[in-house]
Amino acid sequence: MLMAGAVLGTGLHGTAEVEASGHSATRSFASPTVAPESRVEVTIVAQDFGAFAQVAETLPDGFTYIGSSLPEPAVESAASTVTFTLLGVEEFTYTVEAPAAEAIYTFRGIVRDQAKDEETVGGDTELQVQVLPTPAPTGIPTPTPVPSETPEPPEPTPTAEPTRTPETTMTLAPTSTPDPTATPEPVATAEATTAPTPEPAASPTRIPTPSDGETPDEAGGLPTWPIPVLAGLVVIIWAFVLITFVRRRSQSRTDRETD
Repeated sequence: MLMAGAVLGTGLHGTAEVEASGHSATRSFASPTVAPESRVEVTIVAQDFGAFAQVAETLPDGFTYIGSSLPEPAVESAASTVTFTLLGVEEFTYTVEAPAAEAIYTFRGIVRDQAKDEETVGGDTELQVQVLPTPAPTGIPTPTPVPSETPEPPEPTPTAEPTRTPETTMTLAPTSTPDPTATPEPVATAEATTAPTPEPAASPTRIPTPSDGETPDEAGGLPTWPIPVLAGLVVIIWAFVLITFVRRRSQSRTDRETD
């Protein structure tokens, strides 16, 4: 009796939970269109299934199951059907890879509660596989340069005429002619210890001077330009003779005083 009451009570309690649950599930795709052989994420949301539930998804031909957000022990894959066990979880995602053929594919699925009552998964069912158009570039177009007017060539600059350099005239300054008649002062010399033999004194040579009013050329003499040179030589000779004369005379006087 007690065991029967317990089984009955359990059956009645379980029947009451199933009747009160009203479980359901919906499906949604991350994108309604995917490129061939690309992956897409599917989201399942289940409600009012009690302590646990199972969602069985039947994939279209060509689609491949990749993985889900549930633990691996909670997922069972067989052929084209993937079964997910929910324990206190109401929402999860799974990923599939699309086939290469372009078409519109239909997903089907059911949700079972703890009493194994089944309901069809609602929400999105069709997924289109096609080549996605290439997005247009968003870069800023480069403006086309507008040809500018050709500038006129500049006018030639006149060339300045060269400035003539004034010629330089050199003027020779007259050279002063030394006076040949000037007598140089005698230079004192030290007395020699030995008395050389006296020689006769040479008489100074007098340079003839042209008469007043006559040029050297008219007088039959030398040209004008050698006069300064000759005058200098004469002065040097005259000074040498005078010095020699004075020296000899002084020596003679010394010799006489010695005798």
